[in-house]
Amino acid sequence: LEILTHIRHSEKVLVMRVFIAVIVLIFSLQSWTKADDISDFQIEGISIGDSALDFFSKDEIKKNKQNYYNDDKFIPSEFEYLDFFSTYDAIQITYKKNDSKFKIYGIAGFLDYPKNIKDCYKKKDEIINDLSTMFPTATIQEESSKHSGDSSGKSITTSSFIEIDNGAIEVSCDDWSKEVGYLDVLRVDISTNEFIDWVTNEAYK
Repeated sequence: LEILTHIRHSEKVLVMRVFIAVIVLIFSLQSWTKADDISDFQIEGISIGDSALDFFSKDEIKKNKQNYYNDDKFIPSEFEYLDFFSTYDAIQITYKKNDSKFKIYGIAGFLDYPKNIKDCYKKKDEIINDLSTMFPTATIQEESSKHSGDSSGKSITTSSFIEIDNGAIEVSCDDWSKEVGYLDVLRVDISTNEFIDWVTNEAYK
């Protein structure tokens, strides 16, 4: 289920990424063995349901706002290479329009793999193995397809995702062709059901 394409531009890095559905890297996950709710997961210490104002100023949030959707019920903001990031190169948070508290409904972490996509797949497999242990009765869905951001069809995105209480988590690798020139990236996403339903049914009308 492909739900959106996001583009991040930077003087240091240029990365395009596609959200297929809506984990956290093993070395940054907290409450791993006890988590059974979407808000139990964290990316750079940030959880679903937190106020973005606990981590960023209002000016920072607005300055880094992105425009990916036709509808503006939900708004994403992206942040790169901040001092408090210990795991990821960039993160994205999603909140509702006109919410003065900037409550987070979706959070994603991005880790660049500029040298070897095999390292990305290795880390992805480690995370999926832990997910299988953590949710032994859940079905982990796998999908590999041509990346919609590359018209040549040479770029591939490979994703695994699982539904948990009141949301879903996904880990994926984007393998870009040399012709496109973007960095390969590991993508880690956490989203509420409300945000997923909106992206699926309303965001692009």
